[in-house]
Amino acid sequence: MSLRNLFTSLNNVKKDFYTNICTYNNIIAFISIKVKLDKNLTNKY
Repeated sequence: MSLRNLFTSLNNVKKDFYTNICTYNNIIAFISIKVKLDKNLTNKY
C-alpha cells in the first residue's frame, strides 16, 4: 500500500466519521426541539 493510498483511506474514514457525528447531532437537536414543543403544548392546556 502506497503512502497516498493510506492517506486517501484515512481521509475517507474521517469523512464518514464527521458525517456520522453530524447526523447524530441533528437527531439529538430534533429530539430536544420536539421535547420542548411537547412541554409547551402541555403547559398551555
